[in-house]
Amino acid sequence: MKILSFGVPCYNSEEYMKKCIDSLLVGGEDVEIIIVDDGSKDNTAAIADEYAAAYPDIIKVVHQENGGHGEAVNAGLRNATGIYYKVVDSDDWLDEDGLHKVIEVLKSFVEDKKRVDLMICNYVGSIIFFVGLPPRNVLICYATLDRMEKQCCSFI
Repeated sequence: MKILSFGVPCYNSEEYMKKCIDSLLVGGEDVEIIIVDDGSKDNTAAIADEYAAAYPDIIKVVHQENGGHGEAVNAGLRNATGIYYKVVDSDDWLDEDGLHKVIEVLKSFVEDKKRVDLMICNYVGSIIFFVGLPPRNVLICYATLDRMEKQCCSFI
């Protein structure tokens, strides 16, 4: 089973989707990438199919009529088989070192049989557990949904 499934909603993304997908492929066999072509009018569907043919164990493609970004995100989720799920829009890309750090943390949670409800990350500079307002540029790991709710309440 894959550790992390990426849902990549695409609509007329031919100009930039390759950079996004290439940045996700560095996750190797630990990731699955679900490219959701949301009724694109350009070459998005063909590019997605080329990637799926080149990386059949990592990339799946979903072709659907245009239903909007939310429906494309949901289509990715419906087709995901990984333990964790992350949406990465087709005009975004991930830092290679950051992705490797996130995968290693997720693997450790799986190996240690720890339940993780939510992991928030922006740019991964370090991994911390904290009380209070979150600092910038760090990976935030909550062990339980209860801890996350208490933390969110501190922002109100």
